[in-house]
Amino acid sequence: MMKFKEGTSAKEINQIEPQFGELEQKISTIIDYEWGLATTDESDRNQGFTHSFLVTFKNQAGLEASIPHEAHQAFVKVFKPKIEKILISDYIAK
Repeated sequence: MMKFKEGTSAKEINQIEPQFGELEQKISTIIDYEWGLATTDESDRNQGFTHSFLVTFKNQAGLEASIPHEAHQAFVKVFKPKIEKILISDYIAK
């Protein structure tokens, strides 16, 4: 989940959204990807997080291989300066 910094333009955000999705084609250990926007403006419910991204890997090793991947690191350099807050939750689906 991501909360963009105040002052990040809609244009900047609109460029980041598809760049995140392009990682699926660049990193072979990603087996699925989806994203969406918060459906409520109630700040007490979403705490300002506007975007949710779900990236699925076959296993833990796939996740670990994706983090240092050059495509992931290049994307981090683009979006990190625009992010006020990020919530990452790695888990194994049951």
